Amino acid sequence: MHAHGGAPAPSAPNRDHVSTPLRVLIVEDQATDAELMVLRLEDDGFALQWQRVETEEDFLVALHSSPDIILSDWRLPRFSGLRALELHQEHLPDVPFVVVSGRIGEEAAIDVLRKGAADYVLKDRPTRLGQVVRRAIDDQRHRREGEVAAATIRLQVSALEAAGNAIVITNRDGRIEWVNSAFSELTGYTAQDVLRRNPRELLRSGVHPRSVYMQLWDTILSGRVWHGELTNRRKDGSLYSEEQSITPVRDASGQISHFIAIKQDISEREQREKELATVARVSAAMRQATSTDQSLRIIVDELMERLQATGVAITLPDRRSGESVVECARGSYEPMLAARRPEGAESSDLPHPTDPASREDFVAVPLTVEHEYIGTMLLRRGHPFSNDELRLLHVLANITAGKVQREEMHESTRRAAAELAEAYETTIEGWSRALDYRDHETEGHALRVAEMTVDMARAAHLSDAELVHVRRGALLHDIGKICIPDSILMNTGELSEDEWTLMRLHPQVAFDLLNPIEFLRPALDIPLHHHERWDGSGYPHGLKGEEIPFAARLFAVVDVWDALRFDRRYRKGWPEERVFAHIRERAGTHFDPRAVELFFEGMGVVPCAPDADERTFSE
Repeated sequence: MHAHGGAPAPSAPNRDHVSTPLRVLIVEDQATDAELMVLRLEDDGFALQWQRVETEEDFLVALHSSPDIILSDWRLPRFSGLRALELHQEHLPDVPFVVVSGRIGEEAAIDVLRKGAADYVLKDRPTRLGQVVRRAIDDQRHRREGEVAAATIRLQVSALEAAGNAIVITNRDGRIEWVNSAFSELTGYTAQDVLRRNPRELLRSGVHPRSVYMQLWDTILSGRVWHGELTNRRKDGSLYSEEQSITPVRDASGQISHFIAIKQDISEREQREKELATVARVSAAMRQATSTDQSLRIIVDELMERLQATGVAITLPDRRSGESVVECARGSYEPMLAARRPEGAESSDLPHPTDPASREDFVAVPLTVEHEYIGTMLLRRGHPFSNDELRLLHVLANITAGKVQREEMHESTRRAAAELAEAYETTIEGWSRALDYRDHETEGHALRVAEMTVDMARAAHLSDAELVHVRRGALLHDIGKICIPDSILMNTGELSEDEWTLMRLHPQVAFDLLNPIEFLRPALDIPLHHHERWDGSGYPHGLKGEEIPFAARLFAVVDVWDALRFDRRYRKGWPEERVFAHIRERAGTHFDPRAVELFFEGMGVVPCAPDADERTFSE
């Protein structure tokens, strides 16, 4: 097995306790979440070999590597924890299976345990992970080797782990009778320094109130084990955090005669927990960020505060020139750029590092995703960065690089979609102008009625997506007339019945022309139905009332309005008031009354009663 998810983090410092080797198979689609699990288990004393998979195919292959334990997310884009559990039960049921999920309901959790999972852990409670894993491994060993053998092994492991921790034996009064060498390593006091002395004389830090120690003594004097965390003081005066268990020991008569205290330095663990909390906080904030700029501000602010940097800068390649440019920065960062650039060189000469480079005054960490260079994170401070800080920077750099790449991909997709939409609109307007060129008397008609119909549709609270289709349909409403001969289209007199029959074919021709074009299908309501009438006397289908699509009902009013106002070869344009009267009169017969109302609201005209003399109009 081997780790997935980017370059290896800097090695952790040597630990005093014995690490437990563990081969882990992680089913997780988020590389950062997998790394958090690994860091958590390493902190809890495991020496890991691990592999991350996120598909069923990779999971089945990974089962052949004989993992000691399987940690699985519950929901994945291409897989699921439930399916992984089913395959685990079928192929490798003796290996413990633990669900590690961001959210899982109580019923689902019970069902998981019923189906064979060893346990489950919520991602927002990572401190349980090591305990759950250790218990699952112990339970597995217990099942395999039997009750007696498992108890023996557990005793041996406990003894070894205890030998790696500080052990103190005191009498009932609390005076020290024996300590091991680990105690001296932890506190700086030798056995000769502490014998017959009370730990409170040596170790008490003054951080905790007196009530903490009173509660401790009340517990152990009652015969119960006390377990807790304390901040104590070493011989050199430095403070440290320890996790401690104090167990009462009874003599043959059953009276408490001694106490055994087992101490473990958790200063480093607390530091790692703070780092994990930082990673979790940054990850959550990044997920909420809606732009690259916002994401970079989040990470820069976090680095300034968390690492007490005097300057932070993030450089990304310019989209056009490829030169490295500072996208986000705080504090004094210019000296870092000079340090990374030969004298007289331009910003494009900034190197694309493949490994973290550090000096006493600054550190440069590459932002990479699957070996692809994304940018560089630069930090400046007055003292060197520790291995733990470099490891934290590595994780934060991975988070930042992934977020930047996703935002860039999203922006690229958005730009491509906008360019495609613009090309669509340009093409449609070109078709509309081509129809205008055929008949100069109607020049500009399609564009005018399109804009006016969109305004009415917006007033009717149609969505932005619907407005796009309304505009396209209005622009192309007469495209079916390309099939009408010029002898009919340019006729200045009355049309014959046969000519009218041919003229009335243009809505269906428009539909037949445009329907094969997928992106125009939602815009076909107007080209096909703009000559339908509210009373059912229109064409081509004789639709009535609300059977007529709403966009076509709106457009019908605007189309007649614009057509009547302009001169045509067979008649002169009408005055505006006469057109208004005509539209008022036809509300409820030719036009949808609601469409007429929206029309007059848009024109800022009160829809008063129609003029009795205006009662004829023929299309």
